[in-house]
Amino acid sequence: MFDGLVVARASDAASVRAAATELLSQSGPNCLVVDVDPDEIPPFAPLIPKGQS
Repeated sequence: MFDGLVVARASDAASVRAAATELLSQSGPNCLVVDVDPDEIPPFAPLIPKGQS
């Protein structure tokens, strides 16, 4: 569908930074795939107003 689409993959903070730097140095479109642990729960608590949890 997107012939020539540049894709980079990252799995930690350092590789996200490196991949983003590489992708942003090229003309788009491009794609950054970030691998995350599906069992890790994001820190939603700070985003929920008090009394609504």
